[in-house]
Amino acid sequence: MPPPMLTERCGLCNFKLYREDIIIAVKEDGEKSGPLPFHPWTRVANDDEVAQLDNEHPVCPGLDRCAHPFEEGVGCHPSCVRIVDDAPLDRVLQLSAWSFQPSPRLERAQHRWLREELASRLGTSLPLPAELRRAVAGYLIQEFVVAKNASLSLCDRAAVSNVSVASAITETYTTFEGQRYLQSISNAPVADDSWITPKVIYVAEDHAGIRQLILANDFITVSDVPG
Repeated sequence: MPPPMLTERCGLCNFKLYREDIIIAVKEDGEKSGPLPFHPWTRVANDDEVAQLDNEHPVCPGLDRCAHPFEEGVGCHPSCVRIVDDAPLDRVLQLSAWSFQPSPRLERAQHRWLREELASRLGTSLPLPAELRRAVAGYLIQEFVVAKNASLSLCDRAAVSNVSVASAITETYTTFEGQRYLQSISNAPVADDSWITPKVIYVAEDHAGIRQLILANDFITVSDVPG
């Protein structure tokens, strides 16, 4: 495998990778590298800067494009890869992927929820005071995230279906990491003609998925909001 262009976060736990961390690189076709040191991509402004860099370090010369001969890949902690075990790695990577980088505040909130959830689960097998269980859980957040997503990857895959806006639409939701997300939409029969076909459909989403569908009869002003 040639040196891959890697994201700066582990593809399985989404914790940040640091220079010289030992990682496993996973290509889009599922091919895995052996253990190798992580080198973040260096953004440079001109050819002189490129010439000054060690050739072993991948170089990205622009913010909006990469002029390099390497293949894209995802870097993962070896410990995270081991946790995946018999689960399909490509499926776990898909479930773990963020659509964009959340704000530091949201990421801290996510880690707090994960710590509290794990501390609560540890209560059944670790008869310790809540404070001690939280302390233990704080060291196991990465492992908890990977094990949770590996378990989810074994569930039924999402099915693709068609929905007509001319008929009433019903939505079902699920909970993921303490937040409510859209699970499915379908057409539902109605006993009267109260359904009004929407002219606009807005999708409210965060880094992990779709939070809400907004059906409107006119264009509305929308903006990004925390959470």
